[in-house]
Amino acid sequence: MALRIVVIDDNTDLVESLLSVLQLLGHEAWGATSGVDGVSLAEEKQPDVAFVDVGMPGMNGYDVAGQIRRRSWGHSIILIALTGWGRDEDRELCRDAGFDHIALKPVDLDYLQVLLGRVATYTRHPLPAVTQAARTSTSFDAARP
Repeated sequence: MALRIVVIDDNTDLVESLLSVLQLLGHEAWGATSGVDGVSLAEEKQPDVAFVDVGMPGMNGYDVAGQIRRRSWGHSIILIALTGWGRDEDRELCRDAGFDHIALKPVDLDYLQVLLGRVATYTRHPLPAVTQAARTSTSFDAARP
């Protein structure tokens, strides 16, 4: 299933590369290179998934996650932190900020496909609710190759 995805990162090359990969995988994807622009883009597109860089200048990824989660449309978005920091403390900060998952940079293409496949199984679908896949308590980390 194609997902609607927003990528928010201050690295323009990363945004463009990730958008290309996501579109090649059949998803609709849009990008922003600042936290403020990212929140506006997410509000406009109301995506299924948002990849958000944690370490952006100005409005960082934690602030972006907070802004998105405070909006009514932001409760159902799957927020994935993009970060090079993988310590337990960093993971806790991401989860406390409202992220559903963490993708360590550089993001592996196989890992990305597995992750998005799992997200698609419990993201809103245009089908009756009785046919939708149920959310599971299984951690996305279990999908990591």
